[in-house]
Amino acid sequence: MAPTLAQELRIHIIGGGMGGMGSALALAKQGYTDIHVWESAREIGEVGAGINITPNLSRILDGWGVLHIAKDEAVALDGASVLNCAKDEVLTSVNFDYIEKEFGYPFFVVHRSALQKCLVTGAKESGRVKLHLGKLVKEWDFDNNRFSVVDRSADGEIQWIDADVILAADGVKSKARTAMLARKGEEDHVQDTGQAAYRIIVKRSMINEDPDLVPFFTGSHSYRWIGEKRHIIVGFNALRGDLTT
Repeated sequence: MAPTLAQELRIHIIGGGMGGMGSALALAKQGYTDIHVWESAREIGEVGAGINITPNLSRILDGWGVLHIAKDEAVALDGASVLNCAKDEVLTSVNFDYIEKEFGYPFFVVHRSALQKCLVTGAKESGRVKLHLGKLVKEWDFDNNRFSVVDRSADGEIQWIDADVILAADGVKSKARTAMLARKGEEDHVQDTGQAAYRIIVKRSMINEDPDLVPFFTGSHSYRWIGEKRHIIVGFNALRGDLTT
């Protein structure tokens, strides 16, 4: 029997983040068998902090058979409140009890690493995805549909990779986007918004003696304080009992 298109296509994905690993897993579930993900980091670490898993995403992850991996470390929120950051007054509150009844899944919050773990695990267990860590993409040859990579742990030898399909998922600072625009004679301009976001993790063990903070670690309610040029969001990590902001 002749191989199908799904078996023949050499699919190479640049970037092993949410977009890259999600694409790899989705393609594997659709029957594609020759999928490679190229990631410059030497290991997949716990980068970031809290992230939401809404019912729409839960439905997709469940269809891929990996929702349980993220769910093991998730908190199903019972509601959310928005407060005035200057006066600490509640501006509005929403009860989330209706979400699971109406959409089939609750509103989860989880550490970003748990969401990525379920994508990476599902992709690897499919047997159709190979993850290349510590590989930095250096050059693009769009005319011949190939790119070069350098092994960050070796002597810097360049290796050219031929592909049938190349998916660029290398993030907001995408080198692929820069190269593609340059091919069209355009420059990749980045506009600074003047805003910054910081994520921190507060260990439960650090606040055991603080009665004002303990409720944030023991409940299932999300809080966010808003004000002029400021916005603070509090989430949870069920597995470790930590709080992320």
